[in-house]
Amino acid sequence: MSVTQNIFDNSEFFEGYKKIRDNPLSANEIEEKPALFSLSPDLKGKAVLDLGCGYGENCNEFAQMGAERVLGVDISEKMLNVASVEYPDLTFVRGDMNDLGFITDKYDVVFSSLAVHYIEDFKKFTKQVYDLLGNVGYFIFSQEHPLTTAPVKGVSWSRNEKGEVTHYNLSDYTVSGERHVRWIVDDVKKYHRTFSEIINALLSAGFEIEKCVETLPPEEVLELDESCRKDLHKPNFLVIKAKKSVDEESTENVVLTNMCMVYDDNERAVFIRRTDPDWFGYALPGGHVEKHESLTDACIREIYEETGLTISDLKMCGVKNWIRDNGTRYIVYLYKTNTFSGELRSSEEGKAEWVELKDVFDLPLAEGMDDTMVMFTDDKYTEQFFCKENGKWVENLK
Repeated sequence: MSVTQNIFDNSEFFEGYKKIRDNPLSANEIEEKPALFSLSPDLKGKAVLDLGCGYGENCNEFAQMGAERVLGVDISEKMLNVASVEYPDLTFVRGDMNDLGFITDKYDVVFSSLAVHYIEDFKKFTKQVYDLLGNVGYFIFSQEHPLTTAPVKGVSWSRNEKGEVTHYNLSDYTVSGERHVRWIVDDVKKYHRTFSEIINALLSAGFEIEKCVETLPPEEVLELDESCRKDLHKPNFLVIKAKKSVDEESTENVVLTNMCMVYDDNERAVFIRRTDPDWFGYALPGGHVEKHESLTDACIREIYEETGLTISDLKMCGVKNWIRDNGTRYIVYLYKTNTFSGELRSSEEGKAEWVELKDVFDLPLAEGMDDTMVMFTDDKYTEQFFCKENGKWVENLK
């Protein structure tokens, strides 16, 4: 992958671009921006991400439209300096849109104004945007029209003997990839994709296409400036509204945790004498799975944190799970192993002790631990599911 070009921090380009954007009759103002905002959903109370936010003016409008949280992202330090001065109450972050891994929060709407044609890997980009949205969200973006980005040698027009534009010279449309064109300065790098490549990337990421707009100058502008009539031959911009919609009937919120029985050749196992009043008593060590962490790695980490032992060769015994009152499914992945190293030590979770397995049920066990022990000792069960019946928890072994 090539290095991302940050042309907007080039002083000559920056000043030239600023003049274009300050022009109230620029194509951005009279075509692109009205089209982009026409596709916006109601932003009241929403979390909004603006990729390629530039001077931050769109971020400010999103906030004025009622967005509860707005983050602007741009690669240009010069542009973000302007944005931070103009809109000190908004949040801006410098980052490269070619890899959105630095953004961890979820958003309801992601906007991008005239920036995606600087993205090299559009499929990766659309997938990352999809992942940044909640179960239901929108990705609304504009870009230079594919007919504009197509010619390798840049945009050109054919004219008659009077100098009037007769048609647009289209070439290289099916040849996707990098383009180097003159726009304000020489050697501005952009990426051309066909219309089908753009749509298919969005569909592959999981989006539904709700609406596409190919912009045209408004009639009143055509009457003021005859030169704009050339844009009737070729739209300047493509604006797309894509929706992420996950079927909430087939999904649910889940909490992932683990528990492991570490045992030795003397028929002993490590227990934690937990002091938490919400779950007091003896229990096997374990804890939560962190975001993007593998289930096995999470168990190894938790056992080390709670006991000081480094475990390996884990064998899965099954799962324990139940539905909380708030509808969240709580899942405990159950493991056991007799392969470990290190010295046993205690942690803030409680005192770690070796306990003879024959004495386990004589201990003051934490709630539910007595029922769970069967999952470690009887191979015929793979799931322990608890459900409420008449207000009481009922165990189901499967």
